[in-house]
Amino acid sequence: MKKVILAIAIILTATAAGFSQNTDTIVKHRLDSVIIIGEFKTVFFYDEHENEIRCVEYKCRKPIVNDCVVWQKLCKYEYAYDSNKNKITQTKEDVSYFNIKQLFKDEYAYDTNGNRTMWYEYRWDSINNNWEIFRKLEMEYVYDNNGKMIENIYYHFNDMLNIWSKYKTEYTYDIYGNKKNCITSRYLEKNIWEKDNKIEYTYDIYGNLIREVRSDYIENIWEEDYNTKYTYDSNRNQVEATHCSRDENYKIEHIYDKNQNLIRKIFYHLTNNTWEQAYKNEYVYDTSYPSENLIIPQYSYDCNYINNSNFMLIEERRYEWESNNWECNRIVKYYYSPQTK
Repeated sequence: MKKVILAIAIILTATAAGFSQNTDTIVKHRLDSVIIIGEFKTVFFYDEHENEIRCVEYKCRKPIVNDCVVWQKLCKYEYAYDSNKNKITQTKEDVSYFNIKQLFKDEYAYDTNGNRTMWYEYRWDSINNNWEIFRKLEMEYVYDNNGKMIENIYYHFNDMLNIWSKYKTEYTYDIYGNKKNCITSRYLEKNIWEKDNKIEYTYDIYGNLIREVRSDYIENIWEEDYNTKYTYDSNRNQVEATHCSRDENYKIEHIYDKNQNLIRKIFYHLTNNTWEQAYKNEYVYDTSYPSENLIIPQYSYDCNYINNSNFMLIEERRYEWESNNWECNRIVKYYYSPQTK
């Protein structure tokens, strides 16, 4: 009897950890909702192929301690995909503006490399009962023999002036395939292009980006807009980013745990040549569930922290530096459900 009980306990423990006794079956966990305590809630829906097909956003109208009893719907997004999982349509139902329903739709097309070649935006005309286009973007790409993009031409339609404007970005790479420069130009007339801006990239011997400089072309002179420098630890985790620009200067520090998960980001502003703490984010993970077994939304929510971690992100806290003390002003909770395939 003791052996039977022990065997059952082992099976239950393995299942709780996200695995099963059948090695062909993996228990994935799907991100179902994200709640900013007392403020907002986002709920996600998926199809059988793990594509996000719907997202609904709510605002808390009656908060209580660490919860909310009345949620008001703000907007709803719905998505459709092609056979390559590229998003081809997005519709938005928005009631956040004085409870007046507004409808919007985006349409997309792609080339064989998966790069977007078209983006049209529509709004619903409730008087004429049809979709009215108000923004058009079209893109063309040129690739080298290795399949790397070397030129991107994009067209923007101005519906107020009823004209197309045309831009192109040219890319160069170093011998290791890292992007080295990209220069954007604006089309004038008769095949004449005028430089607009450029971004230059520098890497260390390991291929880590250590410097990014953007400049604007003003009166035939390149003037620096911003300069961002990055440093890394021995595990190639980014530990610091320092950004200096015309408008602002700031620094971000990244701190990791033993599992190489980002657990803290501290933001500093430069004041009188001194870096002063401004705010920080802290992240909590459930190390029972590896991130490769997570299903997360592709479009409606910024999931970079989940994508870049090794385990399931379950909580995020935001702190402001006030009166020489850290004060928590936002708590974000992530909720998942198991999905067996």
